[in-house]
Amino acid sequence: MRMAFLVNRIETEVDEYATTRLAKAAALLGHEVWYVGAGDLRLGEPDGEIGAHAHAAVARDDDTLASFLERTQEAPAERIRLDVLDSVF
Repeated sequence: MRMAFLVNRIETEVDEYATTRLAKAAALLGHEVWYVGAGDLRLGEPDGEIGAHAHAAVARDDDTLASFLERTQEAPAERIRLDVLDSVF
């Protein structure tokens, strides 16, 4: 599945949040996981699509919650379309 987790701001996320636990578990199961800050949503660009500047969340077997979130926060933002994802949490 392709999924995004909508958060207030990715820079201020805390590793102990349930969002981080869910995102890490999904990534470990092989799902494509993205973090999207509320301010990173882009409505109507370019052709009425719902888009965002998102950070890929890739988990490794030896990740702690902190290392998973830190790598996600440091990942470069990529433009994605939310309307083609399977779910947005």
